[in-house]
Amino acid sequence: MLQMNPEMITRIRPSIKTMQGISLALIMGPFLFVAVILAAIGTEDLHTEPKMLILLAAATGLLNYVLSFFFGPVFRKTVNATDPVQLSDVKTVVGGMQTSHIIQCAMIEGGIYLNLVVLLLDHGMINLVIGALGTLLLLLLFPTEGRTVRGIEKRLNE
Repeated sequence: MLQMNPEMITRIRPSIKTMQGISLALIMGPFLFVAVILAAIGTEDLHTEPKMLILLAAATGLLNYVLSFFFGPVFRKTVNATDPVQLSDVKTVVGGMQTSHIIQCAMIEGGIYLNLVVLLLDHGMINLVIGALGTLLLLLLFPTEGRTVRGIEKRLNE
């Protein structure tokens, strides 16, 4: 099993920090948008009436969340790494992981913002819940250093 040495982890740490920064920005957007929406419409106007627009937005948001797990990984790159692992192989895998992660998060963001716009228009509680679910999903996908290193090592061994 191929593993990265500590020096390589140190050399790719800026790439991991970049991915974390982008993820935090993507996570903060929905929080700020919900705060603005709820300040504008108030929580007393939220309803659970299942209107067609609300249900379509909720279903589309959920579909985006599911599809993000299929389309995001398409952009991951694998390499035929040798032992010892070369830094160029690791950088190739990291680049693919960054692209894959950003595309996956963007698809989830699309579902979140669709539901938040419909929340703004129609005040459906369902849309708030679906948006919160997407935001929770973004939080769970946050690229910690340990998870990223394990993902790189997994791709090096494929």
